Amino acid sequence: MALPPISSPKRLWQDLREFYQSRQRHQLVFAALSVAITVSLGVQFYFQPEARVPYKPPPVIYVKQWPGNRSDAIIRAQQMLDAPAERKARAELKAAQAEQKRQAEALKKALGL
Repeated sequence: MALPPISSPKRLWQDLREFYQSRQRHQLVFAALSVAITVSLGVQFYFQPEARVPYKPPPVIYVKQWPGNRSDAIIRAQQMLDAPAERKARAELKAAQAEQKRQAEALKKALGL
């Protein structure tokens, strides 16, 4: 198959004008909309700021290792030693939750919700 002869830019514009003049109005409107949507998406992707999240290594969790043959008495004794710290942590958590709830209610009241 032979290649078509090289056309001038003037002939190209004439050909495009004839093509679009033979179309109905709604076809031109939808063609313009499709071009506009495609261009707007391209522009949005081009100018989109890069949202790079810096690498954050997973947290290291240290676990106490206990021998498998320890007795129930040793387990209960360790639980008694750990109990005050656990109670303190639970109390701090409850206080923080109460403060967050109080702040949320104050915000709702301020916004009139």
